[in-house]
Amino acid sequence: MRRLGSSTLPAPRVPVALRRLGALRGAALVAVAAALTGCGAPCEQLRDWVCDGRGEDYCVQVDGFLAKQQVDGDGKALEGEAREESCRYIMSNVELKHAYRFKAKERLLGEPYFEVRKNRKASESDDADAGEKKKPVVSRSTK
Repeated sequence: MRRLGSSTLPAPRVPVALRRLGALRGAALVAVAAALTGCGAPCEQLRDWVCDGRGEDYCVQVDGFLAKQQVDGDGKALEGEAREESCRYIMSNVELKHAYRFKAKERLLGEPYFEVRKNRKASESDDADAGEKKKPVVSRSTK
């Protein structure tokens, strides 16, 4: 019993069906939260990220590329839980994700990766003429 003001009211009784509904709702929320944290295995996520929607032929090449990149200390391809952990780590690091995508494009598609070697204003250059602006020197990486 609980007191409300000066009168005493009986405690509300929750029907069994509503209690079960609350438990089901809680279980559903847990399932939704688990689904939102990651769809699929980490290596599937990494493959999809590197493939970047380029088609199944390219994705098959990406599978080979990733197998060559993910190796242990002896140079053997990672398998099982070690491979899953590697994929999970790569997917958790934004710089690594982008590095894998760009390196795959460079090796598999031949897309050049340019690095700016020198980018200075004309006033900062020792040998630049006063009115002449130098263009930045861009070279293709051979890595």
